[in-house]
Amino acid sequence: MKTKLKSIISGKDYLLYPRPNGKGWTVEWVDSGKTSDITNTFVEKKRKKIEAGEIIKFRDIDYTVAKETAVVHLLKDIIHVDKDEKTYSLIKDSSLRKASYSWEIINRNVVLKYIDISLYSQGTAVPIELYSFFELYDMDYGEKGEIYFYRGKKLYTCRKQKYQDRSGIRIFWDSDLKKDIKKEFKDIFLKLSNDQDSNSKFFKDGYLRFEKRKDNIHISI
Repeated sequence: MKTKLKSIISGKDYLLYPRPNGKGWTVEWVDSGKTSDITNTFVEKKRKKIEAGEIIKFRDIDYTVAKETAVVHLLKDIIHVDKDEKTYSLIKDSSLRKASYSWEIINRNVVLKYIDISLYSQGTAVPIELYSFFELYDMDYGEKGEIYFYRGKKLYTCRKQKYQDRSGIRIFWDSDLKKDIKKEFKDIFLKLSNDQDSNSKFFKDGYLRFEKRKDNIHISI
């Protein structure tokens, strides 16, 4: 299925459609039939910049107007377009976006977890505001269970447990997931391991991104 797009920069028309096997997208110039491919990784990098609060100028997403138009469309649920300032930024929705210590709610379907020591030690406490997102409301005191996160072809099986006297519900991360997190954020973990007060710190320049898609939760690192 092809989606017709119009650039807010040039006014030109484009067609956007998925590449085979879920390997990203193709944007096509309507007037010439020329095409350009967009990888999922490219879109994800731009998503992370926007969700982190970065303000991006027109033509800075990509020098090609067609690809920029496509990315803006793909991220339309989180992108605010300011035609006067000629910038892209995160949609301001105070009823949805809010922070709870090292967690941040972007919208109903997206949550960020900033990097802290809990990701590899003692488990991570989940704020009550996120019980619905992670479907934790029906847990009884002392109850244990599993929670699953998808990352591409990987499936991480993590453990969840509800405590009566210790920070409510905690998630204990899958060993493979912890390895992947440490590998991606090794500089941050080095800072944490050398900091005597690391238990009370987190770093906003690194985070895990959780996104609900139908009945599954997908994680990006």
